[in-house]
Amino acid sequence: MFAINMLFPHAPAKPIGLRLVALETRVVPATVQATDDLDDYDASKPQDWAGKNGTLSLPEAIRQVNKEGGSIDFAVDQVTLSHQDLPSLTRKVSITGKTGGNGAPGTTINGGHSYGGFKLGAGGSVKNTVLQAFNGSAIEVSGGAADIENNYIGTDQSGMSAGGTGNGNGIEIFSSGCIVKNNVLGGNNGDGVGIDGSGVSGCKVTNNKIGVGLDGTTPLGNGTGVFIGSGAAKNTVGGTAAADRNIIAANKEDGVLVQIAHAGNKILGNYIGVDISGTTVQANGGNGVFIEGSQGTIVGGTSAASANIIAGNSGSGVRIESMAFSFGVAKGNKVEGNTIGLDTAGNAKPNADGVVLAAGATGNIVGGAGAKYRNIISGNHLRGVWVSDAETKDNKIQGNFIGTDSTGKIAKPNTTGVLATAGAQGTIIGGNSPSYRNLISGNNGAGVEVFVASTADTKILGNFIGTDVDGVNGLGNGASGVLIEDGTGTDVGGPRGARNVIAGNGQQAGTAGIWISGGDFIDVTNNYIGLTANGAAALANAIAGIDVTGGNNIFIGDGDTSGRNIISGNDGPGVLVHDSSASPGTTVVKGNYIGTDPAGMKAVGNTVGISVRDKSYVLIGGVAKGTGNLISGNDGDGVFLNTSSGVTNKIGCQLWLNMIGTDKTGKGPLGNGSNGVEIKNSTYHEIGDPSGKVANIIAFNTNDGVFVNFGGGNSILSNSIFSNGNKAVESLGASGVRPDTPTITSAQFAGGFITISGKVANRVSQDLRIELFANSTNGNDGGGQGKAFRGDVVVTTAADGSFTVKFKGAAPGGSPKLAITATDKDTDGSDLSTSEFSSMFNV
Repeated sequence: MFAINMLFPHAPAKPIGLRLVALETRVVPATVQATDDLDDYDASKPQDWAGKNGTLSLPEAIRQVNKEGGSIDFAVDQVTLSHQDLPSLTRKVSITGKTGGNGAPGTTINGGHSYGGFKLGAGGSVKNTVLQAFNGSAIEVSGGAADIENNYIGTDQSGMSAGGTGNGNGIEIFSSGCIVKNNVLGGNNGDGVGIDGSGVSGCKVTNNKIGVGLDGTTPLGNGTGVFIGSGAAKNTVGGTAAADRNIIAANKEDGVLVQIAHAGNKILGNYIGVDISGTTVQANGGNGVFIEGSQGTIVGGTSAASANIIAGNSGSGVRIESMAFSFGVAKGNKVEGNTIGLDTAGNAKPNADGVVLAAGATGNIVGGAGAKYRNIISGNHLRGVWVSDAETKDNKIQGNFIGTDSTGKIAKPNTTGVLATAGAQGTIIGGNSPSYRNLISGNNGAGVEVFVASTADTKILGNFIGTDVDGVNGLGNGASGVLIEDGTGTDVGGPRGARNVIAGNGQQAGTAGIWISGGDFIDVTNNYIGLTANGAAALANAIAGIDVTGGNNIFIGDGDTSGRNIISGNDGPGVLVHDSSASPGTTVVKGNYIGTDPAGMKAVGNTVGISVRDKSYVLIGGVAKGTGNLISGNDGDGVFLNTSSGVTNKIGCQLWLNMIGTDKTGKGPLGNGSNGVEIKNSTYHEIGDPSGKVANIIAFNTNDGVFVNFGGGNSILSNSIFSNGNKAVESLGASGVRPDTPTITSAQFAGGFITISGKVANRVSQDLRIELFANSTNGNDGGGQGKAFRGDVVVTTAADGSFTVKFKGAAPGGSPKLAITATDKDTDGSDLSTSEFSSMFNV
């Protein structure tokens, strides 16, 4: 038979040949037709997968795909297990339920509260199913990646009620590269999602409702929302887009638990503790995120979409701890870019604490350098950040807003901003550049608190504490800006960008800008305390700029210009030391500007510059260049000393090298509003010393240069005291307490000596130190003053109190105006009470 070629009629006809072409391999899905799990497979008929009754059950479908490969579909709306655990799937398989209304899962598989669910031993997928009432995991993945999407796991068919349908666990993953997406996971007794096992990585959990129903609001708590553990690494919960967001809320325990996991796990962009609106609390019963014994976990991120909202949880927003017995150290974890304690509208939805670093957590960072790392940690019931426990070391809290809204201008208080306690070591709060600055303001209690003696080496650097984000408006913490109740080696401030601005704090009684009530080796350097960040105006702390009520080795300023505190504009004393049992000389105030602007040329007064009361010993100034304080421009006294209740051993406060009432040059007037120094009911204070090397300049004050308002044993030696509104030195009290004012009977210059004869009526046959001073003008009250110290001579008075002394040196030139003081010598040779200045005299 010949075929006619109709397309080419002129071509010769030839036979048509046939060619075989290989067809694409097609596997017909194993379609489940039975609503029960009856398995009547007959092994003698190996290809008859449906068994004797001719209806393919789910166990029979699993047997089929394990043998032939392929997928499992469903022709029924529900399967109920009553005979067995489902067999493990040994080949990669796609399991797809029917599609219900609005794309909801259309096939329900009920485990009867006795049986296990799908076990994907080679990966695959599970979609469009309602998996409920399994005693183990509804889905377990091992041996290959799996895609688990659009399922209701642990709920009823509506996705809105658990109603006893929860599983042991929702999804447990022991294999890398899995995707868990767009599921409702609720009502499960264990994990909603678990990712577990060394080397398990690259899994993504996105756009799920974990602990709430389909509406994203109705509580359907699992035990734990998401678990990552046992060496799992580089897995992601959430993502960098809004569509990746999980709602992880209303779970009975933690929202997310990362336990003994390796580095690279990320928790990004989720709502944890609030519902889908971001404003209604559906609290997780434990912590929002708990990182336990894990390393390198990142909570949040540097883009806006990466931020988690972690709010309303019964425990901490984020808690980071090491595990006991060295099972795992919590190290190198980062919490960045999140909002912790506020909802999406910026309203407080408190966690118990915002962030907790405890139980040996080491080298973790909360925040980072710059705004993109900033956490908003506000509105929490207790602490914004709590660093606690022995072996908790070297953690950093940087760049955050703690106690404010996201603008840094409205208070959203925690109780305490940051607490370091119970043995925590080496905590850094802030840093050495503005990029590390925390804004710690608006909290109901203290901004920063350091507590318990074993807490060591806490550094509080470069923060705004009590101001708004601009550093110029008050947003004070209700208690002290910084409260140091104990602890060793605490630094508040430091050089090169580490200045704190501590202002606007302390509306509660007994608070201050900085309150030190205990501790050892505390350094307060290079801070603005009571001023705006630009130093241009007062922004008062209440009660005091710095209040010291206890502790040892407390150093306020360090005598170097880079360590100078500006302590000005406060509603109480700039520095208040009282009720302190510290040893003499262990509280040192040196090198500061107290009552002036940062330039030291304008008054920004405290009520009093420095006030020392009760059982307190303070060294004000020092012996080296730069250690003296500028104490000027204050509303009342420059220095007020009232230590009547306990100064013993003839040791009180020492004032050395200070300028009190002048500008920073020591020449221009910037007087305090009352006395330069007032000593009230106090004994054994030392203002200057016999050497003349640590003399104070006390000038231009409204009242006296030094006012001794009762009290004996106070020595006032070799200072430059002049141009005060009243006397250079005024003393009240019983005449026997101090030498009477010297009277001059004769004075002459001859043979290179100034010879002075005089009398101190109440000091007969006693040793006195006579000091000589030269002046360019008379005292304002017509009495003596002492601008230039010319020397001293020790003399024993006669039986009537008279004396004659010689001072070597030339007579003052011009129109000389001299004055002397007399100071008691104690039996041990020490100096005691100093008299008022004699009247002026010439030679």
